[in-house]
Amino acid sequence: MKRKILLIFTILIIISVTTTGIISLHLTRQNYIDELSTHMLNYGKLIALNLEGSEAPDFQGLARSYAEKIDGRVTFIDEGGVVVGDSDASLDRLDNHGDRPEILDAYEGEVGTAIRYSDTLKSDLYYVAYPTAVDGGSIIIRISKSMSDIEGYLGKLLKNYVFALLVGTAFALFFGLRLEKIIIKPINEMISRTREISAGRFGEQVYTDNTPEMRHLAENFNEMSAELSLRIEEIKSSNSSLRATLDSMVNGIIAVDKQRQVLFMNPVAEKIFHLKGREVKGKKLAEIFRNSEVLELIEDYFTPHQEQLLEKEIEYGNRYFVITINPITGHRENLDKYGVVISIQDITELKKLENMRKDFVANVSHELKTPLTSIRGFIETLKSGNITDKETEERFLSIVEIESIRLTDLIEDLLLLSDIEKHGLVDSEKIMVKSTIADVYEIMDIKARDHGIALSLIDEIPEEASILGNNTWFKQVLINLLDNGIKYNKDQGSLTLEARVVKDQIRIIIEDTGIGIPEEHFDRLFERFYRVDRSRSKEVGGTGLGLAIVKHVLRNLGGTIDLKSEVNVGTTFLITIPLNTAT
Repeated sequence: MKRKILLIFTILIIISVTTTGIISLHLTRQNYIDELSTHMLNYGKLIALNLEGSEAPDFQGLARSYAEKIDGRVTFIDEGGVVVGDSDASLDRLDNHGDRPEILDAYEGEVGTAIRYSDTLKSDLYYVAYPTAVDGGSIIIRISKSMSDIEGYLGKLLKNYVFALLVGTAFALFFGLRLEKIIIKPINEMISRTREISAGRFGEQVYTDNTPEMRHLAENFNEMSAELSLRIEEIKSSNSSLRATLDSMVNGIIAVDKQRQVLFMNPVAEKIFHLKGREVKGKKLAEIFRNSEVLELIEDYFTPHQEQLLEKEIEYGNRYFVITINPITGHRENLDKYGVVISIQDITELKKLENMRKDFVANVSHELKTPLTSIRGFIETLKSGNITDKETEERFLSIVEIESIRLTDLIEDLLLLSDIEKHGLVDSEKIMVKSTIADVYEIMDIKARDHGIALSLIDEIPEEASILGNNTWFKQVLINLLDNGIKYNKDQGSLTLEARVVKDQIRIIIEDTGIGIPEEHFDRLFERFYRVDRSRSKEVGGTGLGLAIVKHVLRNLGGTIDLKSEVNVGTTFLITIPLNTAT
């Protein structure tokens, strides 16, 4: 850059000086010729005046006489082009001059001029031919002067211009170097720094003290660079905070501009629609989101005076979402809509919970209503006094007792389930697994024998093995599962309780040879009041809450339960609970 500027500056100086010299030399030469022509014409006119009236003049002598006076060459030429007098040459040595340009012009009655190299005098001459009448004939008076004087003058002038050119070039180089140091170098440095800034490296500084102006410019540039660096960092920090906030939100967020093109999509929205933000940025929303109701809501937002919040519940991909749409507007003084922000809240679990709540209320109402209705009916029958048979009265009272026990069991299970959900592990204690399993086995073995079921125990649990939780609840898990294994078993069936330690977990297996559970019921088996066979459940006195209690207790113990079952073959429950590793 520096060399290019110096070269251009030098070339401009050379061109300007050279052009000025050429024009000046040309003008000087032309002015000289014009003045010389004027003087020579005047001489010709004076000679013509002197020749008027002369008879048979001596042209040779006159030519030499006039030549001495005007310091030039004088030639007389007749009408035939023959030289009749010449101040500088013998007449016998001169050829016919009738074809000379200036002579031809003079024959036409005009003043002829020409510049021509003279073979006689071996130099450039300027010729002026003037026609006049002498002794009844026409004589051409031709005056010529050598151009050597003007050529010498122009030569000196050319030397001066060459000298001026050299001086100007040297000045241009010197001034160019100074200019480069004072102006070009700081400017180049600023250009370099601006490139650094454009590449994202902010805070670059320029230092110069060449001139007050450049120093002020550098100071202003440094202030601008520092301010720009500060602003960019603030924007980056703000954008990072905003991005982190949007990325951390549990709701999906999509920003759309006026052209309905996607500006931003957070990870939750990407997961919902199985997309990547980089792939959809700049695409039309309709290309990735094909719900016509939501697209119509967005279109409504760009109608005039539409500013309120809009919400809509939709179903997408077998899940339920609440779509909230809000406009992106400018500042208070500028309420133009730049686009919309779409918030997507997944309410699938809430929907499930709502449905479960409805089912729970309906089931509780039904489960409570059935025994209460039965109890009320039999009591009214007994109160009526229409029953005189003692045996019938005893049977009715037995039914009332059974229904009362069933109602009590139901309420106790509900209270237990509520207690488990409410307290969690707050009342946790150290449970010695081996002794607890032994206690449960003794209780359930009696009931199993009463129902003709063979209950066996395989206990490989170390004495010191323990878990953390509520011992009563843990017992309830085992009792409920063993109780189901007894109730839903076949006549003379078997039931096995197996317990052992595997790595850092207690593993308990309860396996029966009962009626089994169809696979389509597996997913809902642990829901409250869910029964595979309602008629069989009523017969055996189940409340429909036993497995729901099992699931919630194991969740509080940090455990899991898996199920394997085959209809008319049997059912196996696998329980895993983490060991208590604290000493």
